Amino acid sequence: MNGNGNGNGNSNSSGRGSGSGNESGNESEYVMVNESQPPPATDKAVRLGGPIGWTAVAALLLLFAAWLFLQASLLRNVLVLVAALIAACCTACGMLVRRNAGRPDRPAVHRGLIQAAAVPAARAGALPGRLAGLGSWRRREALSAVAGFLVALAPLALGVGSPVLEGKAADLVAAGHVVRELRVESVRNVEEDEHKNGSTYFCTSTVTLPPADGNGPGTRAEFRSEWADECTAGARAFVAYAPEEPQLGAIGDNERALVERQVNGRALSNWWTGIFALPALGLVATLIGFAATARRDERYPRELRGDESVLRVRITGGFASGDNGARPLLLASDAGTVEFHSHAPAVSLARAAMGVQGFLVWHPERNHTGGRKGPNRIGAAFVSDDGWYVHGALDPEASQAQGSAGVQGTAVDAAYEARPLDLDAGWVLSLPPRLAQALAVWAGLLVLLALPLALPGRVVLGIVGSAGLLVFGTVVGMMRSDADEKEQRVRAGGAAEG
Repeated sequence: MNGNGNGNGNSNSSGRGSGSGNESGNESEYVMVNESQPPPATDKAVRLGGPIGWTAVAALLLLFAAWLFLQASLLRNVLVLVAALIAACCTACGMLVRRNAGRPDRPAVHRGLIQAAAVPAARAGALPGRLAGLGSWRRREALSAVAGFLVALAPLALGVGSPVLEGKAADLVAAGHVVRELRVESVRNVEEDEHKNGSTYFCTSTVTLPPADGNGPGTRAEFRSEWADECTAGARAFVAYAPEEPQLGAIGDNERALVERQVNGRALSNWWTGIFALPALGLVATLIGFAATARRDERYPRELRGDESVLRVRITGGFASGDNGARPLLLASDAGTVEFHSHAPAVSLARAAMGVQGFLVWHPERNHTGGRKGPNRIGAAFVSDDGWYVHGALDPEASQAQGSAGVQGTAVDAAYEARPLDLDAGWVLSLPPRLAQALAVWAGLLVLLALPLALPGRVVLGIVGSAGLLVFGTVVGMMRSDADEKEQRVRAGGAAEG
């Protein structure tokens, strides 16, 4: 077996010849379609997908960091706008890559990825000496999670913040403000806002601003603020004012941080900063958990020791019984049909690799937690004759039932290492067209909100941008899932009739 193309051809040909009559007919028709529409050259798109994605993520991280933590300044304006422009350029590059690749459909992209993952040194009917690690796959999964988080929340973060100082705060900063702790002389227009944790009070407080030279009675000023407890005359408040121009008035509150935030020009309040920080911490925890479970997948198998259970199998479909939930990949063997809970999407893998032959490898005493498919399953791997593999798991009953039918004395070719197959690596090409168009609109909106202008209705634009993208992405994802489900049912019905 030499080269990727030959590898796929051999596997599919042998797969058609070893099945029953009905299976052979179905697979022959499927392979004939594949041959009339050969997989596109996805290597370039896959290679470009990583840099495009990581560049966009880095730009959005810079945007968030500058927007959330820097004070109003030319530096913040430049960083936010440049970051938004870079993210928009990455979106445009993704669209260009899709166009240059001919906008192939998902099955074509997946077939190209399978060809790219094949190992030229692989020998049909022999196991590899080693299975390559999942480092690139883990990085791509982490990239997807972080990118989804940043893309969804970026318009909201820009929309609810303010890029420029406005009103009294801008006047005070321009006049050289100071923040002093002053005594509240009188309180009026008190409003109580009751909630489950108590009450919050809004009131108009009056203070006397000290004169700039320290001589004279000072200037009386009023400000409206929020207090955790009812404000009364004699209370102490932190007040920002311009000593040289007291007629500009004052900004005050019972906490210095709240006053300083209003005059230092931070785009978001502490409340909004916390709203974005909490899900970010949750995302970090999720990524750590994901990395830990992915490591469990690599514990077995990694290096084949010769004492594994090995079963010669062929991919026949992904159409197990049942109406709901993820369906396992179906593998045909001399001992019957095996349900393999593949970590790769079963429908996509079955559609792109129908008839491919290989080995199902597992060991009941290793990775008995089943990795991410655990805890009640046994970790396993499907290793194709072309030299690519996918992790997965078997039910304990299936492991015991198939164990006695295992291949004895399977040859191990230590000269090559099997590569992991990641059907999502071509995300630039397999992204739903409607979602790609929505991302183009998102990019334009992001640049608009990043401009250092007090745009009218920016809060509405930010909310609509984030919520609209989330809802639209969810609907598109559900439509794709429904289409896959319909295809499963059609194929399952066809197999039953045959």
